Amino acid sequence: MVKLVVLIMSMPVIIALILSIIYPRENLLFGRRLQYKNDDLEPSENAIKYTRIVSIVGLIFIGMVIVFFLT
Repeated sequence: MVKLVVLIMSMPVIIALILSIIYPRENLLFGRRLQYKNDDLEPSENAIKYTRIVSIVGLIFIGMVIVFFLT
């Protein structure tokens, strides 16, 4: 039962991390677009790389946690 709960609870986190790897610009501006008047906000390339790297590391970590709990 614990294995099923861990798997179900981790699915939204996995989906959010995958989406942040695929769409890092939108992830960086999520919730912040209302603070600015113009819509042509562009995050720096370093911020995009950082977001992707953190998402990949988080995805690997979550994968290891799931494997640990499912074995």
